[in-house]
Amino acid sequence: MQCQRCRGWMIRDHFTDYLSVYSEMNFAGWRCVNCGDITDSLIVRHHRSAANAPAKPRRRWWGFTLAPSRL
Repeated sequence: MQCQRCRGWMIRDHFTDYLSVYSEMNFAGWRCVNCGDITDSLIVRHHRSAANAPAKPRRRWWGFTLAPSRL
């Protein structure tokens, strides 16, 4: 498996989440050897649902100027 962040090598690993309230405390996932990025089934599910969601309209602030800061 290839890391989505750095295209590095991912290895299978087991993790423990002591702060977890709603999900499992121990879970299996993938960890990148190069950058340390962690991917598990819940992260993959959220990425897929975000990709399928309709795009939100972006607000544009034309003509908006900031006041100069005083140092």
